Amino acid sequence: MNTEEQSYGLMTLAQEQQKTAQATLERLAIEREQATLTALDKRAGRVRWGYCGPQNRLCFEIAPDQGGRTSVPYQGAWQNTHTGAQFVIPRGY
Repeated sequence: MNTEEQSYGLMTLAQEQQKTAQATLERLAIEREQATLTALDKRAGRVRWGYCGPQNRLCFEIAPDQGGRTSVPYQGAWQNTHTGAQFVIPRGY
């Protein structure tokens, strides 16, 4: 094996290691998100997620009764035209 072939082999190995590391980071992120969802489910937090706006940004349904019977109904920025459900886009999404 000449120097060029060895160099190519090292580049390929480095690229494979980088892909493996990236896949591991993505898997860990998914596991962390799943753990968060599991914890929310245990506390009865069942958020209804959707996609809003022309850019299809991640959003979630809101409860219009934010403060009980005497509060003014909260209006979300986005509305499902079929169900009337109100949605907002959380910061960072």
